[in-house]
Amino acid sequence: MITNGIGYDSWPIPSVKAMAATSGAVSKLPAAALKPALAAIVLRGNDDAEVAKESLALHYRPYAEHGGGAAMARQVDALDVADTLEVADRLPGLGVPARVVWGVEDQFQTLDYGERFACDLGVPLRRIEGGKHFTPEDHPDVIAEEVRSLHAEVSAPH
Repeated sequence: MITNGIGYDSWPIPSVKAMAATSGAVSKLPAAALKPALAAIVLRGNDDAEVAKESLALHYRPYAEHGGGAAMARQVDALDVADTLEVADRLPGLGVPARVVWGVEDQFQTLDYGERFACDLGVPLRRIEGGKHFTPEDHPDVIAEEVRSLHAEVSAPH
């Protein structure tokens, strides 16, 4: 099940690349100073403003509790596009049941990546019109429907 996931050369996104390039300075930020940057990402990634507020509270808490900017710097310093590129050419040969669901308006992981995942995995792409990056938060019913469908497929007697 892939929904607006990273893959191929899609990661890190420009705002995260900027944080990685300045991770020395980012690591010195107290959690309160990191919150506006995190808020900007969360607000751009959700299509439901109320859900975005809840999401920000949940996503911010680990940074607030584990070093603020230092925690963010550790995270962005660990990102390496080679990790996803290394496995990309193996996707067409997996031959496993899969679902690909994508928020059409995702600014971080654009629709062309969803199309590529669907093509490489040999499965249809379910588009969520108006959906952005955080589809499980904004569209839980659609995601749950696809998870149930995938579960039924893999659970069916062969």
